[in-house]
Amino acid sequence: MAVLRIPVNPEIIDWAISNGEKNESELLKKYALSNWKNPQTDHDYPTFKQIQNFSRDTRIPFNYFFKTELPREKNEFVKFRTVNNQGVQPSRRLIDTIYDMEMRQAWMKDYLLDQNESTKFQFEHIFNDKMDPAAVSKDVIGILDLSDTLGIAMSDDDFFNILRTKISALGILVMQNGVVGTNTRRPLDVDEFRALVLMDSVVPLIFINSRDSKKAKIFSLMK
Repeated sequence: MAVLRIPVNPEIIDWAISNGEKNESELLKKYALSNWKNPQTDHDYPTFKQIQNFSRDTRIPFNYFFKTELPREKNEFVKFRTVNNQGVQPSRRLIDTIYDMEMRQAWMKDYLLDQNESTKFQFEHIFNDKMDPAAVSKDVIGILDLSDTLGIAMSDDDFFNILRTKISALGILVMQNGVVGTNTRRPLDVDEFRALVLMDSVVPLIFINSRDSKKAKIFSLMK
């Protein structure tokens, strides 16, 4: 039986190498990439199984390799908190985390809308950069009902848990993890991002990188 071989756009292979989770030297040890990109005969094309393995190793979605144009991954609705507020070029680990959170957010949104068609997050756009910081702080304390915690000594763990509970009570999903899903071999890098927000008019979501320090996680929640 003939082995099915599939031509792949060489630009997509290069894009997968640049944006994937393994570096090119590792991939070259396993795959005949030069033959894939510059085939002389049909036998030089990758097999279906090889594309599956390449997708798994790079963490690039399998269907991308059948596109004719370069993939465009844009997450304008995602807001990041990073070390020193630096810009983010998402890694595969971060992108996979975003996709996972999107699915959780979509499930919760569908559930809420099914329960109440008029459901809408009531605190969207109530603050802006032009407002007085002291006034904003006072309003936040009121919205989160934190007045009874002021002046009380507590550990960072306790305060983080209180904040998370108060924020969740407003209808915001608060998630945290230090790895991609349950894969302990794919830790999330604090140097890449400390937290992210998925904006939504029904159920916004905050994701905290649990590898960050407790004080930093508290700041991420408040920010």
